[in-house]
Amino acid sequence: MKKVLFSILFIGNYVASQAQEKDSTILKNTDLHEVIIRGVNNSADVSSEYTSRIPLKNLENPQVTHSVNSKLILNRNYFVQYNMLSNVTGVSPSWAGVSPYYTVRGFRTRSNFRNGILGYVASDIDPVNIAQLDVVKGPSGTLFGSSMTVFGGVINRVTVKPQDDNFTSITLAGGNNNFQRATFDVNTKLDTESKGLMRITGAYTNKESFQDQGVYQNLFLAPSLLIRYPIS
Repeated sequence: MKKVLFSILFIGNYVASQAQEKDSTILKNTDLHEVIIRGVNNSADVSSEYTSRIPLKNLENPQVTHSVNSKLILNRNYFVQYNMLSNVTGVSPSWAGVSPYYTVRGFRTRSNFRNGILGYVASDIDPVNIAQLDVVKGPSGTLFGSSMTVFGGVINRVTVKPQDDNFTSITLAGGNNNFQRATFDVNTKLDTESKGLMRITGAYTNKESFQDQGVYQNLFLAPSLLIRYPIS
């Protein structure tokens, strides 16, 4: 009886040791050391760099600035600028003829600036090449140094620029009153060392209305080229 009990205990201990050794082997083979996740933020806010005129971080900029980024523009399918400005408090459209005027804190102004430089636009252009729309509120807009600024604020358009990557984006939209819109955004590297970058954005928009003055047709194309030269 003692021999049989000893044999059972020996077999049980042997099976348990073999299972433990097998489990430890599995754990060693599937040991996880580290996980690296990389991503790119395509909607980085660059408003502080343009509005303060010096390289400040957003938290260090004391100016009151509201921004409409590219993701919001794409999700809302904006194709006119005054619709984009509806997301900024204190700004309202104030039309006068065919040239769009806006009221910023009670002062009338236009969307006069492009990338921080005066670029007068007499009509409401297609915003397909706008990466970000900034509204600098208050008298700090006079830092742009032009007779086109007002004490209410400044509207600045930040346009898209060539990126160090290859990508293509195409969007189609449709609606009532025969609304049709197609946009494309193509970015490519011209060489393997990324010394030459090219980007082309464009849009076609057709919109009708029950009124005679509601017909809208527009074709927009904006190519941009970036050449990098090494500084010795």
